[in-house]
Amino acid sequence: MVDADRGGIGPVSVPGRQEGRGANVGVAHPRAHPYRIDPGSPWYNVLNVSGGRSSAYMLGQVLMAHGGELPDRCEAIFANTGRERAETLDFVQGQSSSSR
Repeated sequence: MVDADRGGIGPVSVPGRQEGRGANVGVAHPRAHPYRIDPGSPWYNVLNVSGGRSSAYMLGQVLMAHGGELPDRCEAIFANTGRERAETLDFVQGQSSSSR
């Protein structure tokens, strides 16, 4: 649910869309910070980090939006498929160390 008063971002029902599959989409209010996670959200937030530049950027923006720490009820996860390059694993490990 988007709550402009608190600057939150989350799933929101879109007018004109039929309820059911695809009816809820993530929409940011124009005044909301795009990387700020609503502290009053009832949902647990998971940031999927792939080890690439764009997910590292996303994680960095979320951290900056919250004073350098992940907010409560939020985790950044990395799923090692066993096929990642050593450089990717080193990068993810470095991201993990720097975000603590």
